Amino acid sequence: MVTSSDIVFIPPQLPIPWTSVMGNVKITNTGNALLSSQKMEVRSSMTGAAYAYSVPEIPPFGYKEIKVNMGKWNPSVSNLLTKRRATVTISYNTKTVSSQFSLGAVSFLIVGIIGGVLLVIIGTIAAIATKTRRIPFQK
Repeated sequence: MVTSSDIVFIPPQLPIPWTSVMGNVKITNTGNALLSSQKMEVRSSMTGAAYAYSVPEIPPFGYKEIKVNMGKWNPSVSNLLTKRRATVTISYNTKTVSSQFSLGAVSFLIVGIIGGVLLVIIGTIAAIATKTRRIPFQK
């Protein structure tokens, strides 16, 4: 009977600043024997903290996907506009795997949507104020 495992880190799609960054770890049993329940440790370079997770038994040639928390991303204003990389180190069953993922800059799509909504709100308030003559505008 052979027991071995493969570890893959699935990074978050778009980490949002000032929130907890969540990712997934997929552990595959590549052997033909049951992989017993064990502890997994996840360490993130964002906070330096280590998080422990309990991984249930994995049947032969099966897999388990565990949602992991890598800590809260608190960028400064100067870091918010630049792309950064974070490293995650996962230790499980005598194996250690490191993976990097991007903590991207604020998406221009998100900024554009927020700016458009604010523009519509300000325009609507100005139109209502002009129609009701609460704010006199010179002609």
